[in-house]
Amino acid sequence: AAQRQPPGRCDTLPTPRVIAGLDNVSNAAKLLESLDVKPAVRLARIRTLLSGRSLDHEYDVQKSVILGQGMSGAVVLARRRADGLDVAVKTIPTQCLTPKQHKLTVAEVQNQLSMDHPNICRLLEVFEEPDRLHLVMEQMRGRDLYEHIRRKGKYSELDAAGYVQQMCSAVAYCHRNGVCHRDLKLENFCLEDVSEGARLKLVDFGLSEAFTSLPMTHACGTILYVAPEVFRGRYNAKCDMWSLGVITFIMLQGSAPFRGRDDRETVMLINRGKYKFHAPFPSNNACCFVRALLHTDPESRASADVALCLPWLVDAQRGEGERGQKLDQRVLRGMRIFLHCNELKRELLSAVAPLAMAKEVSYWADAFAALDRAGSGVIKEEDLAELLVQHDVGEGEAEALAAALQDADVESEGITYSTFLAACLSAYMGRLIGEPQVWQLFERLDANGDGKVTLEEVGMALGQEIIESEGVRAEIGDGLTFDDFMKFLLGGPPTVSTDVSKLLQVNDGWRVCSVNARAGAENGEALNNARLENALWRQWACGVSLESANTTDGSVSPMSLSSQHSCALLASLGDDVHAYWRSATAKAKTGEVEAVRRENMAWRKQKHEALALSQDSQESL
Repeated sequence: AAQRQPPGRCDTLPTPRVIAGLDNVSNAAKLLESLDVKPAVRLARIRTLLSGRSLDHEYDVQKSVILGQGMSGAVVLARRRADGLDVAVKTIPTQCLTPKQHKLTVAEVQNQLSMDHPNICRLLEVFEEPDRLHLVMEQMRGRDLYEHIRRKGKYSELDAAGYVQQMCSAVAYCHRNGVCHRDLKLENFCLEDVSEGARLKLVDFGLSEAFTSLPMTHACGTILYVAPEVFRGRYNAKCDMWSLGVITFIMLQGSAPFRGRDDRETVMLINRGKYKFHAPFPSNNACCFVRALLHTDPESRASADVALCLPWLVDAQRGEGERGQKLDQRVLRGMRIFLHCNELKRELLSAVAPLAMAKEVSYWADAFAALDRAGSGVIKEEDLAELLVQHDVGEGEAEALAAALQDADVESEGITYSTFLAACLSAYMGRLIGEPQVWQLFERLDANGDGKVTLEEVGMALGQEIIESEGVRAEIGDGLTFDDFMKFLLGGPPTVSTDVSKLLQVNDGWRVCSVNARAGAENGEALNNARLENALWRQWACGVSLESANTTDGSVSPMSLSSQHSCALLASLGDDVHAYWRSATAKAKTGEVEAVRRENMAWRKQKHEALALSQDSQESL
């Protein structure tokens, strides 16, 4: 059968063989090849010439609407054709780059692609052209802090502390990941939107550099914010902390700490490091914070991690934590779905999560920040488990949910922002990630263009370790068509098969459990057989997952239960359990699937026994 064409696909796109300018490898292509990013990120967010996808095909670029000026040129507005999402586009010429310019361009793209923090502007996609790169980023609808403070004059100390805490968290994350921004200033911190209390985000990595134990030597930055050691040409990541100290002083006092009549005098004042607070004076904690950052000796200057622990920011974080320690049921639902995703789906969800820009994302960013108690840019597994227990999640399930998110981040010391966002989004992927984006992902995985994604193709794109999982191998089988891939990634309505005999021929385990369930007495063994019968049926035929837990009529639909966690999940449903199984039975009756109906009836009859035995059954399952 012909492969279904998704909405938004253009059959007139040039194939790789007819794209102009491919006789020689372009400078842009060489630059992209040198990027050191995760395979899933490269697959989902980098558009090469060979993909046949251009910026103009995917976005309506409005070159006359200039949003700002970056190190490499103007940043303009664009709108994604598939869903109308407004984004910011920065174009970087790649022809005739000097070695130094090439290094800076690689650093900018790689560092921003690698950044994974709610207070850092996301680089959504990179488009290659023969002589340039287009960086597609989140659009910051609010003003930058320079414009904000120009209108406001200065901030209250409470507001300033809240913003500085967000800035410091972003900088600490960069430094922990070996990236020095080198151009921190008011203009490079933008408000996400125009709402009250909008999130602050760090932008423009045009001067950023990955640092090592060796000092950096290239003097750069904006003079009012530059640390004294940068002028001497030998510095490290502590230069960012000086800049952050200058920003904090301006927010509290409404003026810069070092400003001469000309640049020469300004540099002289910076090197001396002499400044004064003026009335109305900030609190002692605020003054101590600024002093900790404006040490002329970088060895004595506070690091980002130390600054986050200073009393002024600790008090601000404590206030935010008291307001933000609530866990919405939408977040919990997403985590429960993520628990049952295999390694491939988790990897793909994390890669495409940045493309799902919606109001919910901002809310989930707030939830992440509340859980990130240390402001480190990651959530500790034990902190998440503790919060889940506080929200009436059973201890066993809480540990399983937290462990599932941590398992998706084996290379991290905690749960990263992308993984948390992917878990939250997993319950809503069908609504927040469009079919055109899924089609593009499918096309890249389908290396030979035969309309099916195979194990070998997944291994080549994402690494062989992904396909070593039995769950992934079973999911892909002989290959996934686009419809199969859509269902796998986004979920969809359950498909009820009427060919029960085919199921019995293919899945002997289901047949044995089905017989045992029908023949079993009123005891725990029959209950377990019935539950396993339904789980196996769904895994093979229905493909139902927690992603279909919410239906349009408000009822609760069936979910796929792995034997390892089924009891914990069933027990956690509480008062909803009757509605859950009543809906499941109703759906079963619409098809000729007597086995599903029997299992649902068996569970309902033994509801009370199931809840009473859930702890024991969890161990046996």
